[in-house]
Amino acid sequence: MRLTTPPKPVDIAAVFPELVAYARTTVRLHPRPGAVGVHDSSVGGPLLWPADEPWPVCEGFRMDPGHEGQPWHHEPVALVAAAQLYQRDVPELSFLPDADVFQLLWCPIPHATFYPEASVRWRLADDVGQPLIDVAGPSPGSQEDFLLRACTVSPERVVEYPHPEDLPEQLRERLYAWGEPAGGVTSTTCRWRRAPRSAGGSDSPRTRCGRAATRGI
Repeated sequence: MRLTTPPKPVDIAAVFPELVAYARTTVRLHPRPGAVGVHDSSVGGPLLWPADEPWPVCEGFRMDPGHEGQPWHHEPVALVAAAQLYQRDVPELSFLPDADVFQLLWCPIPHATFYPEASVRWRLADDVGQPLIDVAGPSPGSQEDFLLRACTVSPERVVEYPHPEDLPEQLRERLYAWGEPAGGVTSTTCRWRRAPRSAGGSDSPRTRCGRAATRGI
């Protein structure tokens, strides 16, 4: 079953025609738990990695889990797969001229910002002879939020608009005034909607398959 975004509750461009100039197309991946292989686009799935290429590690400073307040120390940590996208599935991604596979890995242990330190690889699938089969498990102390379940993706092209704070002041104030009766205005991929101020935002570093707020690129 192909996943799609629910219909827009409000045609915000009809209410504010000047927003049309700021419209842009994004791709929602709609990750859902499922069987994926190295030749598939996925979130948290196996990567098409050459068997003769060392698996990357993070050698940055980190905090020792379970020892809050202790000094930072240096220790290599194996990166974990976050996403793999093939050009055939997401051609909108700006692939390098000699690549058709995008791979995102990150360190599963928090750094100073408590967000994962990311690393990107670009590959040409045909250049990978023997793919790596046995990938080591996560390093001790890895944070659960940074260890993703293998998920299939169902790319969908949708229209989105910038966050109100990224718009000209006059337009931004009009948007806020329009949304005030409902408690605020929030910007989500593909739609603007009125929502209560208690509604969760989309800035959390947590990434889980099957959540309603699937990410775009």
